[in-house]
Amino acid sequence: MKVYQTNEIKNIALLGSSGSGKTTLVEAMLFESGVIKRRGTIAAKNTVSDYFPVEQEYGYSVFSTVFHVEWNNKKLNMIDCPGSDDFVGGTVTALNVTDTAILLLNGQYGVEVGTQNHFRYTEKLNKPVIFLVNQLDNDKCDYDNILEQLKEAYGSKVVPIQYPINTGPEFNSLIDVLLMKKYSWKPEGGAPIIEDIPAEEMDKAMEWHKALVEAAAENDEELMEKFFEQDSLTEDEMREGIRKGLASRGMFPVFCVCAGKDMGVRRLMEFLGNVVQTAHTHILARTYAEYGEHAAGSQSFADALAHLVFGQRILFEEFLHQGFIVFGSGLHQCFMHGSCFLHLLSGNIFDCGCSAFRSPRIFFHQKYINQRIEIRSGSQRVLNGNHF
Repeated sequence: MKVYQTNEIKNIALLGSSGSGKTTLVEAMLFESGVIKRRGTIAAKNTVSDYFPVEQEYGYSVFSTVFHVEWNNKKLNMIDCPGSDDFVGGTVTALNVTDTAILLLNGQYGVEVGTQNHFRYTEKLNKPVIFLVNQLDNDKCDYDNILEQLKEAYGSKVVPIQYPINTGPEFNSLIDVLLMKKYSWKPEGGAPIIEDIPAEEMDKAMEWHKALVEAAAENDEELMEKFFEQDSLTEDEMREGIRKGLASRGMFPVFCVCAGKDMGVRRLMEFLGNVVQTAHTHILARTYAEYGEHAAGSQSFADALAHLVFGQRILFEEFLHQGFIVFGSGLHQCFMHGSCFLHLLSGNIFDCGCSAFRSPRIFFHQKYINQRIEIRSGSQRVLNGNHF
């Protein structure tokens, strides 16, 4: 696998009520990125992320599952979180170690209690949110009504980037108002057919496009000035405005997929790779917020991380409800030596100029709780672990 730099890595949590289709979306993403050769289903009990017997028995996720996909030279580290409120600990843990949340909605039900609960967790932890309307092929799906529910609950920050031309069993196409293109699929899904927007949809698409341009411009003074001068923005400028709006929670984009039919998944991964914040920008932004410009603006990324990590307690207790800890992709808890650091959850080692240690994924099982763990690199002590 390619070695990715921090500015090529996105850490994302998949949230949503039980039945919103998170596990099915995982299958489609893994399939499209070439990790698996055929998609599993909940009914067949052969999905990648629901592999515990209890999950296969109940038919829904009980534990958070870490996976990654590579798309357009970006690495998307993702955590599929349980949707049930009974296992909310997995959701809170995942949000603590990721930088962006994708909140799925069941196209049949729209905004549910679980949706509201998960949004509150993102609000508490100040995480960017992308709403993803799934199961557009359900005969009871009403996209316009779902959009209205979202705006009623979360205000004008909810900005659609796509809308389906039709919903229900005949769903097979949507309009992307960022790219101003029509996406359609054959019955088997997969790669989309990208065409110009048909004349009968152009008025609606232009109206939604202008609303998106204005929302993107609101998040940057320079873009706002250009918008007032030219009444438009380029595609790259819109992406930059959306990126800043996401990071500040000034915008909640709305996307569409039908994960069961593998429709819209490639475009979603493309957007995630192009727009959502990277591990690099997240840690610099957080360092700036907590320590000021002298820490984030005038030093290297590794030095900024050192400002953020040193002196902070590494909290393992969040992970103990599952009985194990996985070192990896989180940026909020890590072991560090010099300018090398090991992230919780993904097992990734990032090197910023020091080759002090390399380590495979490490699991701390229940038997290690209440023991003191010391991580060593050769003859050098890296960092003492806290009591579990």
